[in-house]
Amino acid sequence: MIYLKIISRKHTLLLQNQILYMNPYKLFFIFIALVCFSSCGEQEEPKGDLSLKMNLIYNGDPLVMFQDYEYPDGRTINFSRFSLYISDLKLDETLISDVEFHNLTESHVDLSGANEGYEWMLRDLPTKEYSQMSFGVGVNEIENAKDPGTFESGHPLAKPGEHWFSWNSFIFLKLEANMDTNGDGIKDLPISLHLGDDDAYRVLTFDENITITENNITSSKINIDIYELLGGANETYDIETNPQIHSLGQKDAVIELANNISNSIF
Repeated sequence: MIYLKIISRKHTLLLQNQILYMNPYKLFFIFIALVCFSSCGEQEEPKGDLSLKMNLIYNGDPLVMFQDYEYPDGRTINFSRFSLYISDLKLDETLISDVEFHNLTESHVDLSGANEGYEWMLRDLPTKEYSQMSFGVGVNEIENAKDPGTFESGHPLAKPGEHWFSWNSFIFLKLEANMDTNGDGIKDLPISLHLGDDDAYRVLTFDENITITENNITSSKINIDIYELLGGANETYDIETNPQIHSLGQKDAVIELANNISNSIF
């Protein structure tokens, strides 16, 4: 018996009687048509996943938190935190993620973790061969004008601790460290380099061949070289003049570091 939703019981009985006495061949073709209709509807687009590894390095070597490194000017420095916002991640012209907050500190507390890197898993992406990746370091101008309180709990931008209310800006990137300024073995200079403001937003584009296949995880990698973020050997950041960035009067220092982003991420 075939059941269809009809407005009244009378119409239901009439339809059942018509089907009962219908030519078997016609009934067969109706059955085939119904099966085809149910199975030939809109198909779900195949999806795959992308594992994006983010590795902190320092002058080409894995960066381990609290381990001593040589600043470009020869002094000793160690690092205690690195975090950043990434906005408008695209593969070719396909938007993959609008905004996400990443704290890479805990993933880099030992050499094993630094070699493995921080994993950003991006789920259910359209299957395709892509040739380009792009994203913004920080928060784009539209979202940056908003207050953390306007976002629901759990949203990447619902973080008062990652926002400067006096700047009306999210903190795009945090790099924190300690330096031995005089070579006596004591880290006497605490460093907090916090970048924000619309003028510090940087969009990076990479030629990257990434193929997303159905029900599989594709891997890709991003390196962040803190040595280059600090200007490297040629344009070394004057860390003693601005060891901590927290005020609008230090915008020149913010822009200097923001300009180094393109050379430090690859």
